[in-house]
Amino acid sequence: MEMEVAIASLGGGTTPTARSGLASAMLFGGCLLFLSGCGGPPLVDGKAVKNSGVKSSETAKTARPPLSKTTSRSSPPSLGQPIPPRSGVGPASGSSILSFEKTGGKFSENPPARSRPRTAEHTGKRTPKAAPKSATPQSREPPPAPSRELSKSESVARMRIGPPDGRPSADSAHPRSIPKAIPRTRGKAAPPIRSAENRPNAGRKALYSTGRFPNPVHAESLFSRTLRENPAQTQAYLGRSRARLQLGKFRLALGDAERALALSPRLAQTHAQRGAARLAMGRHRGTAMDATRAIALDPGLVLAYVIRSEANLALKNYSRAIADASRAIELNRNPAGPYVTRGEAYLSTHRYGEALKDANRAVRRDQSLARAYALRGMAYLKLNHYNLALKNLNRAIQGDPTLTLAYLERADANLRLKNFADAVKDASRAIQSKTGQARAWLIRSTAYIDLEKYSLGMADATQAIRLDPRLADAYINRAAAKNGLKRYKAALDDANRAIGLDPRIAAAYSERGNAFYRLRRLRLAIEEYGRAIAVQPALPMVYINRGNAYDDSGQPERAIEDYNRAIRLDPKLALAYSERGLALYRQGAHGKAIEDFNRAIQLKPNHALFFVKRGLVYSKMKKKDKACQDWRKGLALGYEKVRRIVRAYC
Repeated sequence: MEMEVAIASLGGGTTPTARSGLASAMLFGGCLLFLSGCGGPPLVDGKAVKNSGVKSSETAKTARPPLSKTTSRSSPPSLGQPIPPRSGVGPASGSSILSFEKTGGKFSENPPARSRPRTAEHTGKRTPKAAPKSATPQSREPPPAPSRELSKSESVARMRIGPPDGRPSADSAHPRSIPKAIPRTRGKAAPPIRSAENRPNAGRKALYSTGRFPNPVHAESLFSRTLRENPAQTQAYLGRSRARLQLGKFRLALGDAERALALSPRLAQTHAQRGAARLAMGRHRGTAMDATRAIALDPGLVLAYVIRSEANLALKNYSRAIADASRAIELNRNPAGPYVTRGEAYLSTHRYGEALKDANRAVRRDQSLARAYALRGMAYLKLNHYNLALKNLNRAIQGDPTLTLAYLERADANLRLKNFADAVKDASRAIQSKTGQARAWLIRSTAYIDLEKYSLGMADATQAIRLDPRLADAYINRAAAKNGLKRYKAALDDANRAIGLDPRIAAAYSERGNAFYRLRRLRLAIEEYGRAIAVQPALPMVYINRGNAYDDSGQPERAIEDYNRAIRLDPKLALAYSERGLALYRQGAHGKAIEDFNRAIQLKPNHALFFVKRGLVYSKMKKKDKACQDWRKGLALGYEKVRRIVRAYC
């Protein structure tokens, strides 16, 4: 899971829009968008300065911009106003990237709130009545001098981009200080962000960020205008890089990050921004190198640990990914993102319990983070809790319909729950988005075979083999499809290849036994079924198949023993009762046979063959009416082979 967590790790909540997730991806600067989120000293005129020592409460007071004439104190800030920074941000300037974007590239240096005259309008206290004005012009006070308006280039150099580090300030009640609703610009809705399906590298993981530009197109234009006036602005290049990442312009974003790095090579945020752009382009080793340099310059830079953990996860360096994600959590425990990254690393190392715990922590911190639900669904799937897995994967897809990995995992859950048609749909969606590759083809192949669509199942298994020639399960699926198509010798070849790749898979021996059984080589079939049971004893279908082989070879006692074992393993397996009933019928135990067929029909009332077999027993018991009734029921359910019997006997 690459960068979806990079921003969630630093900003807090997400913006639940209709295209959240991958649609809001590529906001790689959750902390870079507000440079404070990554740690490091404040920037003034493009240079780092030390904290002035002002207390956080005073700083918060001085940093609050004055209200405009059209805005009441109780109304939320509109887009025309800068968003007030959190406490503890250092020298207040009243400016931000957002205010820069909404005012057409102009800033005014607002005076601190405490420097304004405290009149009755501000304090609410009654003031003494002023003396009457004198008629002489000398008694008038001179008007205050107008505040100087900064040029665009100077204002960009002075503007603050958030708190000085990724940790929440002591004065803030909650780290999520950015409003979730995206405000409208001058009465017009901000243009929708392109979905990840229309972006290059659509397989990249989603990023969830609260610190995104409401109108990235406008932000890109304003930063470009500023850079045309003064091309030596580090912050402008960083801001435009972030806007371009949000728009999916990864190469241009990388170019801007490299220009910022050339201007300020000792600034940790520039290295982290370039790492974020490289991560979006799939350059994981370059991302890890940039993050390492950023950490060397600023060991408290949360985003650097986040993107390095994502890069290590993609490079399958799971222990390093866990270490970096854990360090990001130590620096800031509030965001959900690092828990998701660490949980996926735990999942890849078969630590399913730890993965589930991290998924639960992520969901508690951000209930709109679709990747957290997807992680929890995958953990439940590995722990064999298929209904819980399906529930969480449905929630993930509902929160982010572009989350293609969730479709692949839901296909697996539906397959295990025997929802074969739904499994085909989800696997097809994963195949279209090129997610999972061989595994997606394998899951759909299995679903087709269970639906008895053997030709489609064989085609999908063949495609999975082309993508991964060493995938033993694909050869097993193709062997099963060929058995269904009565190509038994070809099925034996595929089963042998699967056993050569992995001799510990019981299904390979089972399919080889099925081929021998169909070829009426019953002794070899019994041996193969025995090998499958030795590898994995808890397979009721293998016991049924071996019981059939025993029964056909004239050993009904052993057949009944195997059917009994299958029923003990799965008391709701209707086929086991049906086969045992047929074996009892051959032994002359007609009453017990009828009981087993009744139980099978109770479990599967629409299975035609069960009625046909019970009718056979009734005919042997000289109960013609019941036999004809069962045969007619089987014919109505679609078993055409019984039509001749009905015509001849009934």
